Amino acid sequence: FPDGTGLTDRVSDIVGRTVLRFRDFVSFTHRYRIDKDGFAFRRNEIDATVGSRDTYVQLGYLRLNRNIGPALEDLQDREEARLGGRVQIARFWSVSGSILVDLTDRQEDITSQSDGFEPVRHRLGVTYEDDCLRLGVTWKRDYETTGDARRGNSYILSLAFKNLGR
Repeated sequence: FPDGTGLTDRVSDIVGRTVLRFRDFVSFTHRYRIDKDGFAFRRNEIDATVGSRDTYVQLGYLRLNRNIGPALEDLQDREEARLGGRVQIARFWSVSGSILVDLTDRQEDITSQSDGFEPVRHRLGVTYEDDCLRLGVTWKRDYETTGDARRGNSYILSLAFKNLGR
């Protein structure tokens, strides 16, 4: 494995996840990777969710400090923030939305063209859900091409039948 991945020796970096919950209303999740040699945080990810199953807000923050050279483009340092939520507007209807923002700047990644606040993607959707089915329409906007996700707008129609076979 390449240097900086945490897998170059027989002993890997320290990897973990901590979850704190208060009933079903509040949850905090912390995921991390600590360098086994210098004890530096190479991955630091925090997610918080507040609300019920029907109406909630989610906040997330990710910082990758991988200590990897420029030879591996897809494993560069990165910093991002996420915000999402869902609101039940009627008995069977809900609206949802989310946004992902790249907070990486030239200080973290010298190849970055970002000024430290660049939107990556956002979504807005409407969903109908009852005991038998879930039907949703979502508009998604990608601001950059990454992997198989092309830059631009896409529209997603989802249909799921529930409780089949019972």
